[in-house]
Amino acid sequence: MPTTRVPIHRPPQSRVTNEARALFARALGIEANDDHQFWEEDGGNRRQYLDLAVELHRLLGLTPWQMSPIDVVGERPDWLRPEDWQQASELRAELIGA
Repeated sequence: MPTTRVPIHRPPQSRVTNEARALFARALGIEANDDHQFWEEDGGNRRQYLDLAVELHRLLGLTPWQMSPIDVVGERPDWLRPEDWQQASELRAELIGA
């Protein structure tokens, strides 16, 4: 049965918020100092980094098996599907503000 409704073409709504950008920036700051590799008792900030990554994942509405935009560095690993890498790199670009 035909309808007379006219579809409204809206741009897709972004999942990136100012809070997500702030969490991403804090995680990159920890990563820049290589503090994400060492636990707090060894002089690092690994627990804080992991907590930021989990919270960012939640804010972006990603499922546990989806790649985090924090992890998109360098070349795509062979085991990762190209569309998963693409989605994470697009989110990373949006978080950076590119």
